[in-house]
Amino acid sequence: MPWGGVGNMDSDDECSILGGCGGDPDNSTDGGCLDCWDFLRVRFFVNGNEVGGGIIGNGDNQQSGTIEATGIGVSPGDVVSIEIHGRTTASEERLTTSNIRITGTNAPVDLAPKGPFCQSSGSVALGANQNGITGNWSGIGVSGNSLNTNVGGAGIRTPDFTPNLANALCPIP
Repeated sequence: MPWGGVGNMDSDDECSILGGCGGDPDNSTDGGCLDCWDFLRVRFFVNGNEVGGGIIGNGDNQQSGTIEATGIGVSPGDVVSIEIHGRTTASEERLTTSNIRITGTNAPVDLAPKGPFCQSSGSVALGANQNGITGNWSGIGVSGNSLNTNVGGAGIRTPDFTPNLANALCPIP
């Protein structure tokens, strides 16, 4: 929908009524900006700490836009959240948000090294829980979550750990 005023999203630098606009979305009437500044602010948080975001309507007069944050490291158990704060000044104006998405890539699971073991050590527990993520082991000499050193002969073995899908997406350490 078109914005009021000059037909677009009025920006903080357009406001000349009552001395102009302070440009502070936390105090949107600062500087006398009572009916001229429209904006949409998005902020991204990890564990309550702001890690990115942006404002549409801060000198750019955009009708729409994308605000994103990339390359932010999160760990299993982190709380990721989004805050959206908007303001319009004309009664026919509406702010709409869509396609809000939080995506991530799988972080590597740091596995504690095991061994060395003698070929005759027998069965060695590998553990079904690795840094708060449960899963299953597989490979030569692996049965369940144990490694049988008597199987496969002498040498270095690298068993595979496959996280359980439900726990891999939302682990609780």
